[in-house]
Amino acid sequence: MLVGSVITRTWLGDLRRAGEETDEAIETAHIIGAEQLIALTSAMRCWLAVRVGGLPEAVTATTIHLEALADAAPAPQALLARAWLGEAQIDNGSPGAGRMAILTAGGGPELPRTEPSQRSYFYEVLTRAALRLGDGNEAEQWARRAWASAEHLPLCGPLTWAYRARAAVALAHEDTATALRSARESVACAGEVHRLERERSQLVLARALAAADETSAAIDVLEQARARLGEFGARRLEALAVRELRMLGRRVTRTGRRGRGTVGLAALSGRELEVAGLVADHLTNREIADRLVLSHKTVERHMTHIFGKLQVSSRGEVARVVAADGVAVNRATASAP
Repeated sequence: MLVGSVITRTWLGDLRRAGEETDEAIETAHIIGAEQLIALTSAMRCWLAVRVGGLPEAVTATTIHLEALADAAPAPQALLARAWLGEAQIDNGSPGAGRMAILTAGGGPELPRTEPSQRSYFYEVLTRAALRLGDGNEAEQWARRAWASAEHLPLCGPLTWAYRARAAVALAHEDTATALRSARESVACAGEVHRLERERSQLVLARALAAADETSAAIDVLEQARARLGEFGARRLEALAVRELRMLGRRVTRTGRRGRGTVGLAALSGRELEVAGLVADHLTNREIADRLVLSHKTVERHMTHIFGKLQVSSRGEVARVVAADGVAVNRATASAP
């Protein structure tokens, strides 16, 4: 249920809550001790990292968990985990490895092991991989598969991804008219249902506008997408919008780049805030585990996330950050067990 909720919240642009529920899902999987679920929930880090950032760490962690399942029968959870890992590898600079991971998980080019409603999504990802590998013909084939898998489904998501794949291929072939038309259709199909995907399609629309020498319109689209992605907490995608703006000659400063709730203690999940508060109270990891009824490894994992999000390297530094802004911690620990 948490996995489904994380996916839904991601579509809607509620990435902060999606991150908190991912932490909860990982914690639950470790308590259950099911390796398939541990791999799946770890791969959800890849799902979020594509949008929020932290791709290298997410790819490494998920790879380790999936290697532990190498000799096991391919369960649906492990297959989905491998597909998510593949997307993260593609966006992390390894399009060949990512493509292979998705095709292996999906059971071949027809992706028979994936849900029909999700095939268009992974075909759009494979389109991106082929373009990054410089293979325009392969990209066109994946885009066609994306459309074939979407056109008979009365769902906005598959059409969003299929139109976006078509727009990306058209841009690569310098077919500006098709790119503009397809990108606009992708944005319209996403609408309010797939808010985050709508802004991802806006980035493609901006590139199509720039290719059509409509620089002013492209900048307007990018500015709007950048603002919404910041509100969603999609820091990695927001950074891509900033890069596109700079390529068009728009000067962009770091001030205000991050959305609300993504800096300092506000970047921590509810459970991480609880752990940080107990660190400030000078409790050891073992004592924190006992207090919150968690495993020692779970607390260690929370500490790793806290250090990364606060950009600190010691427990003393965590305590100083908490002392400087204890309101959020008090709020989070008010209902702690």
